[in-house]
Amino acid sequence: MPGIEEKLMTGPPAYPPHNPYAPPPPAGPSRPWQLQWAWGLMVGATVLCSIVVVSDESLKRSEFESPGASEPSTPYATYYYMAVLGLYLLFAFRARSGRSSARIGAPIMTALVFFMMTPYCWLGFTDAYDVFGPEGEKFGPVYAVQAIVALAVSVPALVLVYFPASNAYFRNAWVSRIPPPPPPPPPPAARDRRR
Repeated sequence: MPGIEEKLMTGPPAYPPHNPYAPPPPAGPSRPWQLQWAWGLMVGATVLCSIVVVSDESLKRSEFESPGASEPSTPYATYYYMAVLGLYLLFAFRARSGRSSARIGAPIMTALVFFMMTPYCWLGFTDAYDVFGPEGEKFGPVYAVQAIVALAVSVPALVLVYFPASNAYFRNAWVSRIPPPPPPPPPPAARDRRR
């Protein structure tokens, strides 16, 4: 039956022809405003916390070092705090790009930021915690207010990450990163069909 084989080989293609005037397919899901705001709030909280941590002189001394020592030791607490803030900032950027790991890491980092910044909220208003500037002005209450604002901003940021529009964005971003299935194998040659 050569007529059937010729008809199979010369039939119309199974895919539609390419239209050069068609608009390109969308690059990915659009980012909702909730994630834009969450990203901005998380970055703002990181900046405020960083100012407080870098300015705190008590973190730059080790627990075994006397306050009047001539050589300061390595400020391990400052390194730890800055590492936590760096991870918090990393998860802010990952949430903005739609990575699912941000939905796991952001609550953990928010809890660590709360654990680390809560003492500043009340210590800055006490007389025992005096941070003086070069002219003798007291900066303790300023840092306490910055810590309070940073903590007050980090909670809405975390809530915005879990809004329904954010959930849909994370789901669509995950689906858009799945590679397409491989193309089907080519049809067998005409001589293989005769067998």
